[in-house]
Amino acid sequence: MNWVIINFYELVVILLPLVLRKVKTIAFLKILILPLHELYIRTLYQMQHTCQVMYLEKVLNEFYSIAGYNPAFHENTKKIKIIDEYYPPECYLFLEQEDIASIEYDNEVLWLDQDNVFLTDDQVYYDFVVILPNGFLFEQRQLIELVNYYKLAGKKWYFKYDI
Repeated sequence: MNWVIINFYELVVILLPLVLRKVKTIAFLKILILPLHELYIRTLYQMQHTCQVMYLEKVLNEFYSIAGYNPAFHENTKKIKIIDEYYPPECYLFLEQEDIASIEYDNEVLWLDQDNVFLTDDQVYYDFVVILPNGFLFEQRQLIELVNYYKLAGKKWYFKYDI
């Protein structure tokens, strides 16, 4: 995707009348434009990084300034990785009108109106895991906020150290 890059420093000089184009005036206006420019650059960065795994890995590696990380060779130099988590097998719910032979589970017929029929166990399942390098120091709240900002809504995750 191509984004329009606006250089606010040049824009200030271009929009300034010729009579007012002095070194101190231009320097003063550039200082006034600095917060707007930084906000613009941060917004562009956020727009260019989506919830895809490779972008989330890239954001984490760049945010924590991982030594040896190079965005051009992301797959070879990344230290913080994201992997998919195990999911239990899916369970199909049968109706009473369906063939009863296909409803048997461990030689026993399961009906939903019986007590204590669970489709999965009580374990919490996650969608992905953020794997951090050993000895990596970080602020947990900051990591949680960063991943929650970029991840897809409704996905559950946790982090652990690489063994």
